[in-house]
Amino acid sequence: MKKIETLVIRGRRWFQKLYGNTYHTVTVVVNGRALKSSIQYGYGNQYLVTAVDLLRENGYDIQENNIEALRSLKELCKNDYEVVDVPRKKDL
Repeated sequence: MKKIETLVIRGRRWFQKLYGNTYHTVTVVVNGRALKSSIQYGYGNQYLVTAVDLLRENGYDIQENNIEALRSLKELCKNDYEVVDVPRKKDL
């Protein structure tokens, strides 16, 4: 497993008015390497769960329990995470 030294998370959310669904993407910069997710369904802080999954898929040392993983993720980021709501799907 790869160790996480530095971590920055940037999420983007889009609300689909017609059907009332919310979608997001997330960009994770870990140890200077950028990882980007595909478009995912999920609202609120779901982008953080997507970030955890993205880190796991790329071999980084993250707990299996999502609650513990999110707690440690926020500590690793040192509050350097945010999400922006965008007006169009193509802005994701």
